[in-house]
Amino acid sequence: MRFKYKPDSAAGGNGREGPHLPRTGKAATRRGGRRDGDARREAIIKAAMRLFGDHGIDAVTVRQIAQAADCNVAAIKYYFGDKSGLLISVLESTISRALEGGEHPVIDPGADPRASLRAWILWVLRTGRRRQNDPGIAPRLLMQSMTIKGPLARMIVERLGGPVRENINTIVGQMFPGGLSEELRHAAFLFIFGICSRFAHAPPLEREMGFVVPEDDGELDVLAERLTNFIVGGLACMTDMERGPGASA
Repeated sequence: MRFKYKPDSAAGGNGREGPHLPRTGKAATRRGGRRDGDARREAIIKAAMRLFGDHGIDAVTVRQIAQAADCNVAAIKYYFGDKSGLLISVLESTISRALEGGEHPVIDPGADPRASLRAWILWVLRTGRRRQNDPGIAPRLLMQSMTIKGPLARMIVERLGGPVRENINTIVGQMFPGGLSEELRHAAFLFIFGICSRFAHAPPLEREMGFVVPEDDGELDVLAERLTNFIVGGLACMTDMERGPGASA
């Protein structure tokens, strides 16, 4: 049997059916708890993002993050496990915001390698342009993450750098179908990533020197073409050096 709430006349009611009260069953409790949990988790991520960006990843403690998020340390442990788990979530959120909902491009292994490289460079430059127009902490935080060493660095690469590494390795494999040595393949990856990432994460001093992504789409295309030519030439020189004198003849 279902009952509807009727206000008591002694409490000022008029005897007519009153408004329905919100549900207080288990389903409503679960929904409310989930919303509260999501809000608390997001508050912790935002607090950590701000503190990491302003003071550096190593300098910030879990207790400081908890204080800034107005929660206790146990909440951080519950949602993220430890500081490393929280940092991964912060970086995932930072990258998602930098991409503005965009996805990492998927390189077609059967496509022309030079076209694949140019398309990927354009994606990097466009992402970098959005990021350099954002005065927030995302660029600083992403640059800090690149200096991390040890097991956490490997975790970051596996969780966050996988799509980038996969795309670059696919492009290198397209350019050299005969295969490269493991050392040269790693050097080729660092060469491509190092050049392109500078435009995506250029610090203020480099911006003052004009080392920025152009705002004009036409200039962006020109830069992408020049970077493509430079990288293709650089990779060719690297392979010639490994093969020895006269190998390219």
